Amino acid sequence: MSKTLISIKETCHVLSVGKTTVYSLISHDRLDVCRIGGRTLVTMKSIERLVGG
Repeated sequence: MSKTLISIKETCHVLSVGKTTVYSLISHDRLDVCRIGGRTLVTMKSIERLVGG
């Protein structure tokens, strides 16, 4: 089963970018997030949409 939500750290690894870039993409609505407790998780669908997959 593939993950639906991944951490910021995992998102950095998948996209080969730093945290600042990931947070910038989030603030510009290029990546969708879900906040659970104190964690910010990125949706895999938004990552796939960003990279054209």
